[in-house]
Amino acid sequence: MDTLEIEVVPRVDKEDRFTIKPLKETLSFDKGFFLSVKAIQMLRKKSQGKVVVIGIAGPSGAGKTSLAQKIVSVLPKSCLISLDNYLDSSRQIIEENYDDYRLVDFELLRNNISDLISNKSTDLPLYDFTKSGRYAYKKVQPPESKVLLIEGIYALHEEIRHLLDMRISISGGVHFDLIKRIFRDVHRTGQQPHESLQQITDTVYPMYKAFIEPDLQLAEIQIVNKFNPFGGLLNPIYILKSLKNVTVEQIHSVLNKSTIQQHTARYYDIYLIPPNTTFSQTSSCDWIRVRNYDGQYSIMFSEEIKEGPFIISPRVDFVVGVNMLGGLMSLGYQMVAIIHRKSTIFKDGKIIISYDELEELGQTYVQIKGFDANSVQDAGKKLGLEDNYIQKSYIELYQDKYKKSLNNITNGIGAIKDENNNNLSLSTFINSKL
Repeated sequence: MDTLEIEVVPRVDKEDRFTIKPLKETLSFDKGFFLSVKAIQMLRKKSQGKVVVIGIAGPSGAGKTSLAQKIVSVLPKSCLISLDNYLDSSRQIIEENYDDYRLVDFELLRNNISDLISNKSTDLPLYDFTKSGRYAYKKVQPPESKVLLIEGIYALHEEIRHLLDMRISISGGVHFDLIKRIFRDVHRTGQQPHESLQQITDTVYPMYKAFIEPDLQLAEIQIVNKFNPFGGLLNPIYILKSLKNVTVEQIHSVLNKSTIQQHTARYYDIYLIPPNTTFSQTSSCDWIRVRNYDGQYSIMFSEEIKEGPFIISPRVDFVVGVNMLGGLMSLGYQMVAIIHRKSTIFKDGKIIISYDELEELGQTYVQIKGFDANSVQDAGKKLGLEDNYIQKSYIELYQDKYKKSLNNITNGIGAIKDENNNNLSLSTFINSKL
């Protein structure tokens, strides 16, 4: 039985309207959803026919829209207003920062809310992000359910706070918010993934700390969304890895000779961990890897699943600028490892087989990768790798080595040890590469 009690009380600023006493616990998404619906139903009953106004706010990509839509699904005929539609394109957009509260047309928003509270129809604006402009208006009637939801980054802002009967905040760890924001922005605005990452680093989090977070702390219901965004995003890659010696002739024998290609690549991979975590305690889904290949940087998020002999890895990989490293560090990420790799790669369009020489591990691995598990497993069998597979990523193998030598973490990777926290010096590393 739920121990959280919802108590409806008169609003301090408006005695003829009601709110709830703030809940003392921070809630999971599912629990927060359930109690939000329950609270809205109680407010609606107490308000005796008046429209109740609910604000749902949080940082970019935290799950505001999902929560609002889920509430509407169980409270049909409610009205949902998104602050995304209230951007005023006539105002100056500074360096593409659409999350600046000064761009929100709060006057129009207040008028729309006031109309609906007064049981009047109103014209809601519609905004097109791909064209950066308002393109139409939509006439809506007061909600039959008597529930009006306002959803957006600044849905709890002081400009409209006096119109809200209840405030809901939803947030998530910076790591997961970063990923979700990338996918939302790419889908909605047509931005390239690296542009969205840059926008996050340069503008979103400074704005959050200064102008969003203080409002969230005032919410009666506070939710932390711990949803893992990796699952099911992309077709997974099936990986087999072994230390067994395999000849070039053997590799050629399992690939399609008419389409086989071969090349050599040199990388160095920079690994970062989220804020407030330690190197020895992190799991694979916590890592961000920034790879340098031929002077170009790419960023990768990965969560690996182990099943049978396979490492199964849904991946997200985008090209970024070198200054992204500094941006992530400013968000609290810690650079803890750099791994150099030389790969001799053989591929035939179906699978990839490579010799991977890892400088820091002092080993050469054979790795087979592909999108079809059966093809990858068949290649491993033909190469005689069965019973010799290693179910760990290279960073996990490096992490094992680190655990055995905590006092020698940076020896062998050419980086300077920070005497205060054992992390790598970003500025020294970057300068050495420029």
